[in-house]
Amino acid sequence: SYLAQDEDSRAKAVMRDATLADRVPSVADNVTGYFAYRFGHMVFAFVESEWGVEGLRDFIFETRNTLTGAVDKAVKRAFDLDVEEFDARFRAWLRKKYQPVALERGDPREFGPAFRIEEGVRSAEASPAVSPSGELIAAFTTYKDDVDVALFSVPKRKLYKNLTRGYTTRYEYLVAQLFTVGPDRGRDLAFSPDGDTVAVFARSGRGRVLLLLDALKGGVVKEYPIPQDQAMEPAFSPDGKTVAFHAFANGQADIFLLDLGSGTVQNLTNDPAYDAAPVFSPDGKFLVYSSQSGEHAKLFQLELANPQNRVQLTFGAGDDEGASFSRDGKALYFASDRDQGVFDIYRLDLETRKLTRLTKVIGAALNPVAVVTKEGERVVYQAYTKGRWQLYLTDPGQGEEVGREEEAAPVKQREVFVPAITVPVTQDKISPVKGHKLFADNVQVAVQFSEDQTLISQAFLSFADHYGDRRLNVLLESVSGYSNFQAAYVNLEKRWQWGVTVFDDRSYFVAADTFTGREVRLKRLYRETGAAVFAQYPLSLYLRAEA
Repeated sequence: SYLAQDEDSRAKAVMRDATLADRVPSVADNVTGYFAYRFGHMVFAFVESEWGVEGLRDFIFETRNTLTGAVDKAVKRAFDLDVEEFDARFRAWLRKKYQPVALERGDPREFGPAFRIEEGVRSAEASPAVSPSGELIAAFTTYKDDVDVALFSVPKRKLYKNLTRGYTTRYEYLVAQLFTVGPDRGRDLAFSPDGDTVAVFARSGRGRVLLLLDALKGGVVKEYPIPQDQAMEPAFSPDGKTVAFHAFANGQADIFLLDLGSGTVQNLTNDPAYDAAPVFSPDGKFLVYSSQSGEHAKLFQLELANPQNRVQLTFGAGDDEGASFSRDGKALYFASDRDQGVFDIYRLDLETRKLTRLTKVIGAALNPVAVVTKEGERVVYQAYTKGRWQLYLTDPGQGEEVGREEEAAPVKQREVFVPAITVPVTQDKISPVKGHKLFADNVQVAVQFSEDQTLISQAFLSFADHYGDRRLNVLLESVSGYSNFQAAYVNLEKRWQWGVTVFDDRSYFVAADTFTGREVRLKRLYRETGAAVFAQYPLSLYLRAEA
């Protein structure tokens, strides 16, 4: 992302939060996951700001040319700095960069209390969806070291029930932004109007299915296969007969409508803009969604009786997304990064157009939903702070008025959405693949001495074609004066997959001395030489037939 310079507001929130919470790791640490991309981006930006493009180039080359990729050695060679000194200068640069934001913003707890699992349990929660009664919130949670759908009590702000507990082969994973798939817009859970089920998409086989989870007992009640690609962000209609969702078809990102009775799918928006995060109005006559054709995503309203009748609801700078209606249907809650590029929660009065900001956080605040409490209407949302997403409750009555939104305007024509990165395809240069030349795909070499000073070495060589359909793997080993080798060729081009392997293995035996109890290396040699042919046919992600 550094070369493309395509960091969005969610991505920027990660390092801003880490810096101001004093959680920036050392450049020599083995950072993984989504944080690694954000961390690496800022390391490169710091290097270029301090040493220029030439310094960045030197740093990359030194990292590549250092055995085992030791970053501390690359830092020393490129900048003549110890890694501790580099880290100190990097963190100071980050603090200076983000300090202006910290002076004006605060922790999510300043705007209301947090939901919690139990004392001492560190977990992440996202995509809050409110039950019809307003007493329960469905959300993704990681408190069991997996991504589950759980219910939370609104009055107590505590975990009530896990709906997806346990291992299953029914699906591969649940579609949960920032947990199992990349960020998009809106929430990935929806409560049915009767409160009996919770809708969520899951990866199953080659595509995605819509799952209806039993809100009382847990588990899957019903599933619907979805023909469109990358389906996500479900929303129930008020009558419970249909579910709107975001997906891709024919090169477009549109809003679709699934009929739960017949299983048929209708494209509602069918335009060149990027449409996402749908939500129904309480009367069921309209659909509000986030749509982007130019630089920013804005909220639009579509009339379900005539989908061509559309109105733009928000304007100006920044992205607006994750909308939901107030309980009386007279206002919209949504997230926007219109101020300082930081996502906060806003309330838009649909009649007066008055705009109220409910939060002003350092990280990011997304996906607000209105709930009813004894004290009146409150808003549950997810916020990123101290390296994780959590749920929070806030009072919209304590918000800050920040002006009025422009009057809603009818939409006549949308521009074509152009993503940050495009790959052009030249038709006259498309040709069939000629031959299947293999290229080096992976090379690993290891050398070591055992406790008795025996020299052990191993080399692994992997070759593959451009598509990975044909692979040749070679393993060479040397133990003292003995050498082993294995070679295998595998054809994965079709569902019926086959391969052939040849091998010559020699090994030590290690046994326990029954008198002393110690392990003894016996100088007896086991040798196996041969060849084998094998085939396999995958039946699903979890089952296959082998021969």
